[in-house]
Formats: sequence, C-alpha cells, structure tokens
Amino acid sequence: MVYTTGQFIEFLERAFGSGRLSASGKNFDVVCPVCVETKGRDYSKRKLSVLVEVEGGPFHCWVCQFKARTIVPALWKLKSESLVKEFKEKFGHGLPGNDEEDLPQTRLELPQGFTLLAELQGKAEQHPIVHRAMTYLLKTRGLSPRDLWYFKLGITTKDPDYVNRVIVPSHALDSSLNFITARSVDKHTWPRYYNPPLVDRKQIVFNEINIDWSEEVVVVEGPFDLMKSTDNTVPLLGSDLNPTYRLFQEIVANNTPVALALDNDAKQKTYRLASLFLSYGVSVRMVELPDNVKDVGELSKPAFNQCLSCATIIHDPGDLVSYRLHL
Repeated sequence: MVYTTGQFIEFLERAFGSGRLSASGKNFDVVCPVCVETKGRDYSKRKLSVLVEVEGGPFHCWVCQFKARTIVPALWKLKSESLVKEFKEKFGHGLPGNDEEDLPQTRLELPQGFTLLAELQGKAEQHPIVHRAMTYLLKTRGLSPRDLWYFKLGITTKDPDYVNRVIVPSHALDSSLNFITARSVDKHTWPRYYNPPLVDRKQIVFNEINIDWSEEVVVVEGPFDLMKSTDNTVPLLGSDLNPTYRLFQEIVANNTPVALALDNDAKQKTYRLASLFLSYGVSVRMVELPDNVKDVGELSKPAFNQCLSCATIIHDPGDLVSYRLHL
C-alpha cells in the first residue's frame, strides 16, 4: 500500500460524507449511494463497509448488497468523474483494471481469543464480560446451558470488534466456518449486531451443518429467533430471500416444505415469500405469533412450538389470499 489508511479515510469522507471507523481500524462505514438512490436523500445509515486496510478499498453494503473489489463503482454512483480520477491517481496503483470484478473469497476465521461460553459456566463472576454475556443469554434471552453448547456461543476479550458481544458462529456442511454474527450484551456497544465484512450472505445457509432438507425447515429472521425454534431452522439474518440466494435454491431443489415465522412487523415480507415459494411448488405453512410479541426470540421454546403446531397450511395462491383476508 503506497498510501496511509488515514489518507484513504480522508478521501472517503470527502466523497461519501462523515463515516465511522471500526474498533479494529480495519473497516470504515459510510452511507451507501445506492441506498440513497432507492430510499431517498434523507437516508443516513452507514451500512457501506469499506475495507480500508486492503489496497483499493473493497466494500460491501449490508442493506442492498452492493459490492465490488475496489471503491470505484461506488464513486461512479456519486456521478463524480473527478473523484474516480483522484482515486485512480492516488490509491489505485497496481490494481487490476476490472472495477466490477467480484470480491475475492477470503477464509473466515473466529475472532482472536474466541472462547466457548459453555466452558465458562460457573466462572461468570471471574470476569465482567463473561458475567454480562451469561446474564444476557440465560436471563434476558431465556436460553439454556444446552443452547450454549449446541450453538457454540462464545466471547472474546482480545478482538476489539467483538468485545462485549456474544459471538454466534455458523458452519457449512463440511464443518467449515461460513459466517459469524455477534450481538452486543450491553446498551453501550454499537451497532447491536456486528458481522464480518465482505461475506456474501446470499451464498451461505446459516448453520447448514444442522439442516435436514428432507424435513420441514422453519424460516425466521435472526439468530436468537433460531435459538427458540426447532433445530431445523434457518435465519434470514435480516436480509431478503429470492431465487438468487443459496437458501432459496436449496429449498426448491430439495422440495423442502417451509414454515414462515418472521417478525410480527414483517407481514408483507412473509406474504411475498409465501407467494414466491408457492410459485416454485414449495409447500408453505404460516406461523402466527401472539400479538404482544415482536418475534420468535421473545417466546419460550414451548410457546413457539405451540404456535408452530397451529400453523396454517397454504396450498396455493388462493389460500394465501383467503388467509390474509381472515387475519
């Protein structure tokens, strides 16, 4: 790298406005120009994560999935030829010429110092981070000691991006790590969820190692919804789901029945997914949550199993119309 990280960050702030540097200093988050185009000029969430420690600034937007191996495509979205020219002159030396090339595949690793919380049971009072994590999981979230083991939940005191967070790893069929998400355990650590940069969620099935495609799969929103559901459950991780996603492709290829148990405020998303699955010949059940809860994660496992047992079977689009009218 022929320039300093500080110089590159200064350039990014001139181009995209004020940003936020991660605790590790590896990523710099700015407002995504594609999201501004689609959501309006007032959109201000810094969800475009630029890897500033890597030549050229590969980036990924966690909202719209806009990504590239250098920052050039994002600069073109700003309609500024001068910024593109400046980037290439100051920061683009030695980079390949294809600005739209997909991001390189990187090997995902657990955060430095990752420790399984299940192995720390009975030792919570020895360290405040362990105490906060255990309190959050066992009392606030209502999980069990078995859940700590089954979902391989962990913490670290060494990686600044993951400190004060519960780390939830995900594993592919071959047992390799394919995703990590981490949830803050206090009100002062922000953002609440942290995911590793430059991992394409379209190409993963969260904890696929646990999934039996020959049985009904429950689809939920987030990782803590997963922990209150059946073992044969996949979270969307807040993202969309359409035929370009591996999860959707696996469901269709295996003709796997699905039970949709999304958040109570995601009714339209649930109906759209149900309609899409039906169009591919996939059997669908609609899970209704109690009105006084936001999501599956707020329920106990027995309470959610009761909701699941009462789920409505949708055979065709006509049934879906009738279902919506009678709610």
